[in-house]
Amino acid sequence: MNDFALGPTRYATLTTRNLDSHVHAWTHWLEQEMVFEGLVTPGQAELWDQPNTEGLKVCWLANNLGEPWLQIVEDPEATYIDPFKYAGWLSLEINVQNVDALAEQLRESPFKIIGEPANLDVSKDIRAMQVVGPAGEVLYLTEIKREIPGFDIPLARCRIDRLFIPVMLARNYQDSAATFLEQGAISEAQFETRITVVNQALGLPNETRHPISTIQLHGKNIIEIDAIPNIPVWEEDQERCGIKEIAFAIQQGIESITLDSGPFMNYTAKQITGGNREKIILLKDPV
Repeated sequence: MNDFALGPTRYATLTTRNLDSHVHAWTHWLEQEMVFEGLVTPGQAELWDQPNTEGLKVCWLANNLGEPWLQIVEDPEATYIDPFKYAGWLSLEINVQNVDALAEQLRESPFKIIGEPANLDVSKDIRAMQVVGPAGEVLYLTEIKREIPGFDIPLARCRIDRLFIPVMLARNYQDSAATFLEQGAISEAQFETRITVVNQALGLPNETRHPISTIQLHGKNIIEIDAIPNIPVWEEDQERCGIKEIAFAIQQGIESITLDSGPFMNYTAKQITGGNREKIILLKDPV
């Protein structure tokens, strides 16, 4: 990897109204493990530029390989919004080894199935389902059967692995794509595809196809940006439930804050805002 590189994804942060029940959902039904619990520190609140978040409860979860990748923050005053209604981060796409078996496992869970397992329009070797979690977070649970030409993405290493594709809804995907390319992403590809859950949520005909931008990152991860021209942007100051931010590894030096707690303690981090008001954390390891 060169000295100007973006990727892979390091972690996602979710905001929830009830931390205990949310953590139980993820650990019991999605087999993640709690590796840290504490409070939002002054350094973390400074990173977010949200001093009122200091002291909120927070937990970190890891996959079965012990890799921490999900931070969940409790904010009892956060606004719950239905997914697919606003531009910004929409979904966490997670590697799984057997999506059909997982669908059966989740039928009586707090994760509402909104898309049954199906082969994707772009490749019959990618099979995925979609669910909505307790805070309105959308999850794409994806089984990749073999390497896919044109996509440098990983195979699952355990039953339910970790985030490998953050998915975004965008009014103008060029603006968001440019942000990631400027920070050291490898390349961009553009095409059109049918996105069944988006069509269902927005009341569009099932065969509607949408412009897509995929941003190839270092570390076999990508970012997917789905273009929905008329989708509104969340303009309120009030914190909302769901996906708060996505953090990406970065190689170049940045004017940053040193994290003072949690699995990424002593890493340096900087928050930037993308073209659709999505929050992005640039994360540099302490070595």
